[in-house]
Amino acid sequence: MVGGPLQDMLKTQSNLGPSEASEAAKLSGESLMEGLKDNISSGNTSEMISMFTQKEDVSNSHPMVSGMIANLSGKVANQLGVSTGVASNVANMAIPFVINLISSKFRNSEHSQDASGLMSMIAGGSGGGGIIDQAKGLLGGLFGK
Repeated sequence: MVGGPLQDMLKTQSNLGPSEASEAAKLSGESLMEGLKDNISSGNTSEMISMFTQKEDVSNSHPMVSGMIANLSGKVANQLGVSTGVASNVANMAIPFVINLISSKFRNSEHSQDASGLMSMIAGGSGGGGIIDQAKGLLGGLFGK
């Protein structure tokens, strides 16, 4: 089932058609997962914890967020064939939207100040599924799967 709040937002605020919004939502999930994996592999856990635990919504200027936005913007422009302006608009809405939803779950967890807890949530430790899997379920098809 494809749908969810991100896809709806992209259709209305970026003037994407249903199939383009669906693909953009899927690409958003991919870019988020790639960004998280890249930061884990480079040992950038303190910045990840900061991003997921700050009390206010994450800013597009956050270094991790801006990298994910740039990645998604390029993917959307190349794979959907939209202008760079539309792709940038999509990325600037989608990445913070998804991160803020995941952040609210992380901030409310028992692992909210703990690097190993964050890694466990992302990777799926303790049999609970990773934060990405949990977010997919929470967002009802956000990533188009």
